[in-house]
Order: sequence, then C-alpha cells, then structure tokens
Amino acid sequence: MEKITPLTFKEKFSFGTGAVGKDMAFNIISAFYMLYLTLVVGLHPMIVGVVFALSRVFDAVNDPVMGSIVDNTRSKWGKFRPWLMIGTITNCVVLILMHMDFNLGNTGEYVFYLSLYVLWGITYTIVDIPYWSMVPAISVTKEQRNSISSIARICASAGGAIITGGVPVILGTYGYANDVFLTMAMVIAFVFLLSISLTAANTKEKIVVLGEKVKLSHIIKIVRENDQLVAYILAFGLYAVAGTILNTSGIYYFKVVLDREELMTVFLILGGVGGAGLSMILYPYLAKRFGRRNLYIFAMFATIAGFTIMSFFSYVFGTAGFVLYGIFFGGWLMFFAQGIAMVGSTVMLADVVDYGELKSGNRTENVTFSMQCFLYKASAAVALLLMGVAIQIGDIPTIGPTGEFTGVVTESGKLIITFVLLTLPIFFAIPATIFYLKLYKLNGKYHDEVLEKLSLMREGKIPPLSQQPEADTDSSSGH
Repeated sequence: MEKITPLTFKEKFSFGTGAVGKDMAFNIISAFYMLYLTLVVGLHPMIVGVVFALSRVFDAVNDPVMGSIVDNTRSKWGKFRPWLMIGTITNCVVLILMHMDFNLGNTGEYVFYLSLYVLWGITYTIVDIPYWSMVPAISVTKEQRNSISSIARICASAGGAIITGGVPVILGTYGYANDVFLTMAMVIAFVFLLSISLTAANTKEKIVVLGEKVKLSHIIKIVRENDQLVAYILAFGLYAVAGTILNTSGIYYFKVVLDREELMTVFLILGGVGGAGLSMILYPYLAKRFGRRNLYIFAMFATIAGFTIMSFFSYVFGTAGFVLYGIFFGGWLMFFAQGIAMVGSTVMLADVVDYGELKSGNRTENVTFSMQCFLYKASAAVALLLMGVAIQIGDIPTIGPTGEFTGVVTESGKLIITFVLLTLPIFFAIPATIFYLKLYKLNGKYHDEVLEKLSLMREGKIPPLSQQPEADTDSSSGH
C-alpha cells in the first residue's frame, strides 16, 4: 500500500494562499474588463463580446496543450512549480498593460486591448493549470483531497470576493477614470506574485508518477477515452456558465437596473462570504455526513431555486425596495450551492485523474485539469458575450468618469439585463443537473474500488484497465 504522508498546516496555508492572488487577477478581468472596455474605453460591446468568445475557442486547443507541456516537464523543482512562477510573472505584466492608456486611436485601441485579452488568457492558463493539478499530486486519501480542495476553494472565493465586492466600492468612491483601474491592476499584480511565490516555496507534490510523456496528438484521445472526464465537462461546463453569468456581470444589474452599484458589495458579502464561504468550510463535514453525490445534487437544485427566487422578485417588484429581499435571499442560496459545487467539482476532477490513470496506466493531471481552466474561462467568455448582446440590444449608454450614465437607461433595457443575469442561468443549470445524474459515477463504493485497484496497479499487481480482458474492463464500468 502507498505511504500516506499527512498534509501540514504550512502546506495547506501556502497552497490556499496562492488561490487568493490568482483569483483576484482572474476576477478583475472576468468581472470588470467588459465594463472597462465598453463603458470606460468606449469599445463596441458586440465586438468585445465576440472576441472574448472566440478567444475561448483558441483556449480549447491552448489549455490542453499547456497541460501536456506541464505533464511532460521534468525538473528538480517538480513539474508544477516552475510553471506557477513563469505564468504568474507574465500574467502580472499583461494585467497591468491591459489597463494602460497609450492614446492609440480607435482602431489601435481595438487591436491593443483585445490582443492583450487573448495574451492574458494564455498566460493565466500557464499558472492556473499547474496550480489546480497539484490537488491530486499533494493529496492521497479522500479526506486529504476534500480538505485541500475546500481550503483552496475558500481562498479562491475570498480572492474573488475581494475584487467583486471591493471594486464597486472603489469605483463608487473614486469614479471610473482609467487611472483608478490601472492602480487596482498594479496592486492585484503585486498580491498575485506574492501569494503564488508562497505556494511555490512551500508546496511539493507527494505523488510522482513518471509515465510516458504525453504527445500533443494524444490529448484528444485522453479526453475521449476517459468517460468520466467527458461527464465532468458536460455537467460542470454548463453549471459553470450558470454561475458565472451573475458572478462576472452582476455589477450591471446593480448599476443599470437598480442604479445602486454599492449594493453589489453587500450582495457579495452576504452571498460570497455568508453563502459560498460557509458552504466551503462545511464541505468536508457535509460530504462525510451526506455523501459527495447527494451534496452535489443538492447544489444543483439549490442553484436553480436561487435564480428562480431572484427572477420572481425582480419581475414582480422591479426596482422597488422589496425586490432586495428576494435578490439577497435567492443570491445567498445560489452562492451557498455554488460553494459546494466548486469544491465538489475540484474533488471530482482529482478523482477523474485517478480514474484516467487506472484506465490507461498514465497519469495526466495537467491535461485533465486543463479542462477546468478552459471551462472557467469559457464560461466567463460566454457570460460576457451574452452581456455584450444584452448591452447592445438594451441600448445601454456608456458611463462617464464620475460614474453617471451619458444617456437614458430604458425600462426595456433593464428588463433585458435582468433576464440575462437572473433567468437565463436556469436554462444552463437544468441540463447540467441531468448530465451529472446520468453520466458521472465516481462516487461511493465504485470510487472506493477505483482507488483500491489503482493502488494495486501502482504496485504492479494488476495491469491498467485498458490492458485487461474486455470482460474485466466492463465489470469496472460502475453500471
């Protein structure tokens, strides 16, 4: 049997800290760069939204390729930590450049800002994939995996909440001038570099399986032949879009519909800290008490319920004060569920890594976790594309440096924003729930059997499932 080394407090703290800065950098772009480009710089929202979406098509190739590069890395620092530092340094430089004004003129601004957005996605991939890929490499048991995933997701949510909750306050206080955005970008870059440096210095992989190097031509085969990875992509991909729409563009509801952007901070403190933060802390206990599958199913239905409540109150009460009761309660329920789903999805993908190793005999953490990186960026791009369409159809005016609209926001414009942010996510969450129930099976007794067989395979007592007789492989299907 494999030797189980406990995770120290230093390792847990250092690994979690890296997620704080990383998600601060992610959220300043995913939640506010569309606003910055369309309402501050003045770029056309449809063009920006289309470019954002197309860049994620590029990521469909770039992310798995980066994953294979990391999987093939052999160094005295391991295969994760060199890329953590390379990705962070380059991403910080790009992040600052994205908020600088060089007075390039209309065409020049489109080329400059949108090219940098694509480059930001590439550099963020370099750090995000090895970071999350470390989860199955530093944790051995289910308890360790639940614990480290919960800690990392709590820290990631804290970093995101600092940005999505703090930026509206800063903008409401200091205005929407370019210098305000640039200063925020510089501070975030500093925190990002500091936090990831701590992760790289104090976190080392415990599971090192040096199998065959992953060829780029094998990436599609890795995904196609791992049925649980396909199930994850379908189920969590759709769920990520549902949650990301409001997370990345919620500022539009509070600014455009309610004209009270400061309430975005209250909403996120209540939901992000009191909802998602609470559920992430409780996740290890709840998973042990109710089982991971039941917990994830609850998260799916609670998400649907939360958006339904918010939609109902918004359509019935409009901008009247009573609407906030429904928005805040429904938002809290949605965030509570989202915290469970985010931790659960990370644990799921770590289990998928083990399952893929058992099937093929080759461990590909980074290629597998590149799917998570891609899904998060893709969901953010879809959300921003939808918001770009809503801004255009709703004829939403730009915002001046003082924070005032330069034109009139119509009632139909408010209704369109409300539908995209509060109602449309339901239509993504429902099929996500169906895919999970129908396709994902790494739970309970079957998951225990996978871990047991994986241990035997590593000891050389049994071959990978792909090399076993067809009858034996079928018996391990979990059906």
